[in-house]
Amino acid sequence: MTLRSVSPIKKRYLQKAHKAVFSVGIFALLMALVPFGSVPVAKAALLTSSSATFSKVTESVTSDLSGTGLQFTTSTGIALNATVTITFPAGFTVSTIVAADVTLKDNGSALTVAGSPTAANYGWSCVSLVCTLTAPSASNAILATHTVQIITTNSHITNPTAGSYKIAIAGSFGDTKTIAVTFLSSATSPITVDATIDPTVVFTWTGGAQALHFGTMTGSNVYSATTTSGATSETTSGLGFTVGTNAASGVAVTVSGTPLTGAGHTFATSATPTTLASGTEFFGLRVARSGSGSTSAATEYAGGTGSQYGFTNGTSTMVSSSGVSLTDTYTLWAEAAISATATPPGSYTTTLTFVATGTF
Repeated sequence: MTLRSVSPIKKRYLQKAHKAVFSVGIFALLMALVPFGSVPVAKAALLTSSSATFSKVTESVTSDLSGTGLQFTTSTGIALNATVTITFPAGFTVSTIVAADVTLKDNGSALTVAGSPTAANYGWSCVSLVCTLTAPSASNAILATHTVQIITTNSHITNPTAGSYKIAIAGSFGDTKTIAVTFLSSATSPITVDATIDPTVVFTWTGGAQALHFGTMTGSNVYSATTTSGATSETTSGLGFTVGTNAASGVAVTVSGTPLTGAGHTFATSATPTTLASGTEFFGLRVARSGSGSTSAATEYAGGTGSQYGFTNGTSTMVSSSGVSLTDTYTLWAEAAISATATPPGSYTTTLTFVATGTF
């Protein structure tokens, strides 16, 4: 049928109907080409494992993002020139956080932060309640699935009043997240904890009976005293002591007494470490240290260049530390020699007193 074969009224009706059918056909064709619901919609990825740790959680005090700071695992990474925005809720003060306050870590490795981004450095700025981290233009992009930490110092954050708040992370880098944080009233936080530590000096003897014996001596040997009998070769006495302290100014172990004395005669001795020789009269002590403390033997009793001995008639410091010291253990040696002609015969003895004193 052609339009020429109908009346003008029918002609206009058929023209309109033709256009309607044509429009419906185009719509149906589009619906066929684009199935309903298949049009893609861009969505930001969510950050994972996110948290915010503050150095103080009391309301209205200055604090920092400390420990792990503001931490998140990025799904998409932080590409070159991308931004990360951190929006704090009303009540916070963060506008004074500057680049020098910020430590940025990528999987634990520190990245450089400056006031403005460069080819290799991240930029940092804060305006009102929004802080922006901007990635470099040429290197040091952060890869997807990496953990990011933003840590601050210098207490340039002022906490809000007590309550729960949400910090929003967004920006052109593509991820988003909201982190909930809670601050406490000054009446409930912080908790005050106190303790009293008593001053302590540890000083104990080891080796049993506190008596040493040289035995019968002749001018042909150098003798070591032991808890059982004398020996003609250098031998530990079998006695010793442990010493340690929590005193701030340290501890000192002193020895007081005289050299061997008897028959109206006192053995020769010297504060200078001396190597004993048979036939030359001498009496001396030395100690050797083991342990992880910070005490040390005085030069007089430290053995010198080897097995050397010293002694002061009176009182002298044998061991000391300049501060707090864990416990150290000292082994004690005592040696003597006589002169066959200058040392009178008889019985010789001495009493030595050891005292440990802490300076608090």
